[in-house]
Amino acid sequence: MIEPNRNEIDPQLASSGKPGDITMTDALRTAVATAYDVFAPYGERFTAQVCLCPCCFTEADREKLLKLPLREINGYLLEQYSWSAHGYDDGGPCSYDLRYLLPRYFELFATNDSRLHNAPECNLMRLGRTAWRKIWPVEEVEAIDRYFDALLQACLANIAIEAGWSGRGGSGDHCALQVDNIIVMAMCAGGDVTRLLQIWDAAPNPAAALHLAD
Repeated sequence: MIEPNRNEIDPQLASSGKPGDITMTDALRTAVATAYDVFAPYGERFTAQVCLCPCCFTEADREKLLKLPLREINGYLLEQYSWSAHGYDDGGPCSYDLRYLLPRYFELFATNDSRLHNAPECNLMRLGRTAWRKIWPVEEVEAIDRYFDALLQACLANIAIEAGWSGRGGSGDHCALQVDNIIVMAMCAGGDVTRLLQIWDAAPNPAAALHLAD
């Protein structure tokens, strides 16, 4: 059972007010909270397995990653971790690190952290290299699937339009939030793309049609 207030989303993170922002829906808020609850046990096994060469991670940043409470790890540190945690496994320290950090990735994606939104598919690519869908516990698999479901539904609800360059070679007006980026991120993470496309197909108009046309 989730403890009261432990998994609440910081309202200051919920939206930066930009047209392309993801809206923090109730379903998405619940999915993030569930992920924090399901993956919490891995906090005791977190060892921050990263490459400490000069072009990857610094020892100072690794110390921050180890000492900060999970909810205080910012997008900068997670982005650096994404590029510096080169190893992966399905039942060892690399897997434990990733599982511990997943809820924070999920929360920062959902709250429009600019660091992670610059290359969303890259930040969860290591998840796709594991066999999470085959060998991780059912509750962990379901937590990931439900997060991607809720994230996509929240994105489809955004029908804000941005003006684009309509001259030669331009694409004109377009959806401010590009849903295809979320699909690609889920695919790179090993998500069930067929399931997500079914959600898109079942989404109400005009949102689904507008994003499909874009």
